[in-house]
Amino acid sequence: KLTITLEEPAEPLVVNSTYVFTGDYNPPLLDLSLKFVFIRPDGTSIVRICPPAIGGGYGTYNGSFEFGFTPDMAGNWTVQILWEGDPRYPDYAASSSPVYTFTVRPAKKRPQIILIGPAGEENPYPYANITLGESVTIRGRLVGAEGEGIGGAHIEFEFAEWGGTTHIFKGDTTDSNGYFSVTYKPTKAVDVGVWVRWTGNDEYEAVEIRNYIHVEPRTFSVMDALYVAVPIIVIVAAVIVWRKRRK
Repeated sequence: KLTITLEEPAEPLVVNSTYVFTGDYNPPLLDLSLKFVFIRPDGTSIVRICPPAIGGGYGTYNGSFEFGFTPDMAGNWTVQILWEGDPRYPDYAASSSPVYTFTVRPAKKRPQIILIGPAGEENPYPYANITLGESVTIRGRLVGAEGEGIGGAHIEFEFAEWGGTTHIFKGDTTDSNGYFSVTYKPTKAVDVGVWVRWTGNDEYEAVEIRNYIHVEPRTFSVMDALYVAVPIIVIVAAVIVWRKRRK
């Protein structure tokens, strides 16, 4: 009797994504064709033939098999593998594998991270230029495919000051409408790479966007000079007056 064994999927499959079923049969008869009988969650069946492998593709070969299948429905499926016999091998009767159960989960939804500019507008580069010494608050929103806000999601920020090894990590949790924000103060007058990411969950895929902040060096204006010079002049004048009084 031919023995057929399937390696069961370790994790749930994803609807409309192809999964490669692998397994073994013994003895390793040549040019074997196997029949896969899948039962959907609604009780309907799908029958597929796994032929001998040709040119290294999917199929049966030397006691093992690989068979690609794309489930089209979420839920619990079963599969059984049949061999209907072959006149070339009269010593081996038709055989079947045990019935295996596997789970197919719905495809994850694709979320989106939207950055919001200081005036409340959606802007791909809302924080492009600031001056060294200033802080910037980056605001945004995590939404689903229909524009619905995703609440309770931990958003991670990574700030990389180019030209160095400084990496600063910050985080925030979205509110019930998907909004988040963090405040960052650059330490150098350089371009700062900004990564905003979410690892996803059982319902949504992971998502990441990249942005940048251009940090300008601080320049001193006439007023800045006056703010510095006036106190010095006052101090010098006071010292001169004090010395004159001592004479």
